[in-house]
Amino acid sequence: QRIPEGTVRWRLKRALDELRVKLDTRFGGSRSSWCALLAPLAIPDLPIAHAPTASQASPGTAVTITTEGAIAVGTMTKIAAALAVVALGGWAWWSVEDESSPTMASTQAVSTPPNAPVDRTSDEVELVAAEAKGAEPRQRIDPTPSAARPPAVPSAASNAIVEQFVAVRFLAANGVPWQGVRFWQVDREEDAVLSGVDGRARLRMLRGDPPKSIHMNFVATRAGCASASLGATVQRGETTHLGDVVLVGSLVLRGRVVDENGRGIADARVGLSVEMLRDDDFEFIHRQGTPSFDRGTTVASEREGFFTMRSVAPGRWRLWANAEHTRYGWTEPFDAASEEIGGFEIVLASLRENDRLAGRVVDPQGAPVPKAQLLMNYSLEHESSTMTDEADEKGRFDFVIWRDCTYSVVAWDPDHRWAEGALENVTPGAGELVVQLAEPITLDVRVHDPSGKPLEGCELAVEREDPSHHPEAHLRVIAAGRYQLTLPAYTCSVNVAATGYRPRSFGPFAPGTAPAKLDVELAPLPVVRGTVVADGRPLAGATVGLYPTARCLLVVNGFDCITEQSARATAISDANGAFVIGCELDREFYVRADADGFAASERGPLTVSTIGRPIELELTRGGAIEGRVLLQGGASGEGAIVGINRGDGRARTGRAGVGGVYRFEGLTPGRWQVLLRGAEVRPDHLVSSSDDQKPAREIEWSCEVVAGKTTTFDVVGEAK
Repeated sequence: QRIPEGTVRWRLKRALDELRVKLDTRFGGSRSSWCALLAPLAIPDLPIAHAPTASQASPGTAVTITTEGAIAVGTMTKIAAALAVVALGGWAWWSVEDESSPTMASTQAVSTPPNAPVDRTSDEVELVAAEAKGAEPRQRIDPTPSAARPPAVPSAASNAIVEQFVAVRFLAANGVPWQGVRFWQVDREEDAVLSGVDGRARLRMLRGDPPKSIHMNFVATRAGCASASLGATVQRGETTHLGDVVLVGSLVLRGRVVDENGRGIADARVGLSVEMLRDDDFEFIHRQGTPSFDRGTTVASEREGFFTMRSVAPGRWRLWANAEHTRYGWTEPFDAASEEIGGFEIVLASLRENDRLAGRVVDPQGAPVPKAQLLMNYSLEHESSTMTDEADEKGRFDFVIWRDCTYSVVAWDPDHRWAEGALENVTPGAGELVVQLAEPITLDVRVHDPSGKPLEGCELAVEREDPSHHPEAHLRVIAAGRYQLTLPAYTCSVNVAATGYRPRSFGPFAPGTAPAKLDVELAPLPVVRGTVVADGRPLAGATVGLYPTARCLLVVNGFDCITEQSARATAISDANGAFVIGCELDREFYVRADADGFAASERGPLTVSTIGRPIELELTRGGAIEGRVLLQGGASGEGAIVGINRGDGRARTGRAGVGGVYRFEGLTPGRWQVLLRGAEVRPDHLVSSSDDQKPAREIEWSCEVVAGKTTTFDVVGEAK
């Protein structure tokens, strides 16, 4: 991804911290339990332990837990066994964002039909045959509530092993099925499957406790065809249908990567890009690249900078390249039609001084701060961004900037021994930067209501003038209503909040100007009260939030909204199902309750002045929408993306299965919009936009959902 090494280290540290927490949770809070499973990795000379009987295990390959609790592992399988146990204990995966995929094409002609026969396992034949016959097409999404389903694959180690499938059909441009296409999930090529005589492939994946939905990336290859990069959001425990994918004939591109003096550059990355670049700031692209650059099919330049790129689809492309300590470079657009094209030259210039923010982080005495954490931020009229980095062992950092503008640089000690330091309005290329941390600065804060009663459980936060970063202010409770707050060594404000009271902000305070003590009186807020019930009984642990109506045109993940996507205030229902939320909203809002295993429930629009008596929110298992995708011209609806929306910023998408059948379950009763979409709503991405000059649009509703019932709605339209 060409991100700074410090950012990589920081991400790895966070990943390891999160993994430890997940393993602690999985093993009942006992870290020693799962640490013991890693013993073979840490003890190189662990003795071989033989199993008591031949029926239990064979010598040299067994993992034996002795009566003393020690683990003994066969020499040849120590690492494999340990990794296998860890894989059962906690599993996670990462997916790379799949932007446009230059190597995948769907419209170019292919002259030769598939021919080579490919052997298939009996399981694959049965799966494909059942699907081809249309067997149980409506069971793509099991109507049985998830809580009632048995695990797809039982496991002695965990009941959370889940079986998932991704189904696809590969075709030539003339509509003839491609046989022998290898299909796999990115980074798991060892699990690849082959398409059969009907062009269908079905990838089986076993996942340990996967999330409800996750975006995954897949690759399809076949000799003589251009590789295809595919992305899809996979639902837990279901079959995801990608529909028909057209593979076209491939060609070869050859060229050379050179520096500004014409010398070849080895080990440069070379990739394809669509003709139109996704950013009009070429300086930004020279430094950071662009999503238009496909990073899933790159090749490395060889000695003297020469490269060969195979499996390229015919079309109109650019080539791009990048190497360590260089800017990105790219070619002019070109048409690729013949079997082989050569003579490309990509020039990579060295990074310039004004491409970087470089310097060091020091403590109050001027000594380097190893592994200091850094944050760089810029803000323009229509754009702002925040990037993170990590200093090296000598406290030094070297960060490649994004835009040509001034930056703020914030740094802090990973052990939090000193107060945060910052530099404001820094110009890239201005020379070595020095960010100095300071001795801890504390502020005593007393919080009370108008009667003088101390307020406990308050939230105190420190905020920079630039709100892109909230310093980690260490808070210590001294007594009821009395707190001690640590301040950073730069200008900041202090925010004080308590449940049911109107928050207040104090400052900004420049370094050295904050008072030693702060007396804070908080006024009570109007409150929204109510009860959450489910199955006729009060429900504890439900999350209740206040969601303001959209003031203007608001679009989240491509769907129009009635309310904002995030709650302005929340509360958790108590043992009696009751909740109380302080409300400072000056416009209409909705009250929404969410709980695991139930469809959301909401009431609105409301205002503080019209609420009156307490609100009752009843949670149900929700209803369902199902139907078929009917495409113009009689095209297959399999793999089509269907989106559903109720205007709350939480729209969902799903892919239609065999016969174009789709189904969504667990839906909040009420009106829903059903549309064909060109892209999925990814669970790991939120894209929101608003236009203050336009009012919110009226949503054209498609159907009504009733709790406990299925609503049928067929979607008619063109393929996206």
